[in-house]
Amino acid sequence: MKFPSGMFSPSPNHVCLLRKSLYGLKQASRQWYVRLAVYVDDILISGNDSYEISALKSFLSLEFKVRDLENLHYFLGMEILREAQGIILSADEGPLVSNPTVYRYLVGKLNYLTHTRPDLSFFVLKLSQYMQSPRLSLYMTAIRVLRYLCSDPGQRIILNSDPSQKFVAFCDADRASCPESRCSVSGFYIALGRSPITRKSKKQASISLSSAEVEYRSMRRVVAELTWLTRLLEDLSVPPSLPVLYLSGLISLSHIPSSPQLTDLFTKSLSGPAHISALRKLDITFVPSNLRGYVEIIVSHGSSQKKIKEES
Repeated sequence: MKFPSGMFSPSPNHVCLLRKSLYGLKQASRQWYVRLAVYVDDILISGNDSYEISALKSFLSLEFKVRDLENLHYFLGMEILREAQGIILSADEGPLVSNPTVYRYLVGKLNYLTHTRPDLSFFVLKLSQYMQSPRLSLYMTAIRVLRYLCSDPGQRIILNSDPSQKFVAFCDADRASCPESRCSVSGFYIALGRSPITRKSKKQASISLSSAEVEYRSMRRVVAELTWLTRLLEDLSVPPSLPVLYLSGLISLSHIPSSPQLTDLFTKSLSGPAHISALRKLDITFVPSNLRGYVEIIVSHGSSQKKIKEES
């Protein structure tokens, strides 16, 4: 080790004092856990001394950005209810939709919209997994997707006039994202020049034991799609620029960091700014719409029905 560039030691016996651990040292990976133990999502604090609990919360808020949710209501997939006779634990996901046909009809229409609205692909993938016995919470989620569509109905796909015949493909996977089966979700996006022509958001059929296996399965899907598209364009006498994704039998890939990865839109739910950024990168533009009026949404719950007017 030596002094940083531009810094000179006043004498051979002087050394630098490290305020933080250097990355790459054998003890570097341990330093973070000295400050905070491993945790997933929320932290549950329990004890018989309310003063000590408050002191611990105050200490954590000084070190990290935390949000105090007060008394425990929901934790690790369990709902906690306090009653006079004791504490009730349940994993109730809510009531079933009284008329599943309405839910299936709505999800089917949303699936049709994914042809021109690729930003709906991941939502439709999630909603379509519960067509047999949909819950009311899922139905309300589908209504939220409709509200999202009504808030910005002018989104359109642009088939660019770029003369390039080169395929550009992105693929990604979200490992073990399904809470019921622990199957992963694959997604890919393929453009011809600057024109988006195909995309897919699909849950993998089997469980993968490693992240590498998940990524290889995702790449296999996009390579198969590229092979079919190449032969299709050759049949149409529009030969694409080669190589597409492989060269001399070897796969030629480039790592894409998380920030510019377009296929995050097809494998996971994104925050508002990240969602808008992905739409812009997909060349989805806004075309003003003359849609006016309102839509009546009927929410069925048991024997009662409630009408909601959505204005646009």
